[in-house]
Amino acid sequence: PTIGSCDLTAGGACVVSADLTTGTHDLVARFAGTTEFAPSVSAAAAFRVTDTTTTVVTGSSPNPSTYGELVTVTVAVASASGIPTGSVSLSDGSTTVGTCTLDVAGTCTVTSREIRAGVRSLVARYAGDGIFLASASEAHAQDRKSTRLNSSH
Repeated sequence: PTIGSCDLTAGGACVVSADLTTGTHDLVARFAGTTEFAPSVSAAAAFRVTDTTTTVVTGSSPNPSTYGELVTVTVAVASASGIPTGSVSLSDGSTTVGTCTLDVAGTCTVTSREIRAGVRSLVARYAGDGIFLASASEAHAQDRKSTRLNSSH
């Protein structure tokens, strides 16, 4: 389909502006020709349109949890122009505690025992996928209680 047209300037250039959807588009320039110049068509040039994403930790369970107990963290990555694909890593400070792959709805879950004791700030980081840009969530508070071993002598 034609996305636009323009009149050439004396120097032989013009600009076309178009609203392209997210993804890769092969663009071709066509010159209709004049009485002085023959018609011509350019080679296709790939043009990629990327989009921003929003990454959100939608919840964790159980919260609070006991140190050593499995915690499941749910992450959602969204965009106004489609559903992102790819992977998400979950971090507790500078330590990665798990990764997951987004499903067809743009969500995934990380299950981990690696979260340290205390009130932890978990951050989900979406890596991007070539179309959708990388993003990170706001910190999600996970209350991790330490266990105490009682021994009798």
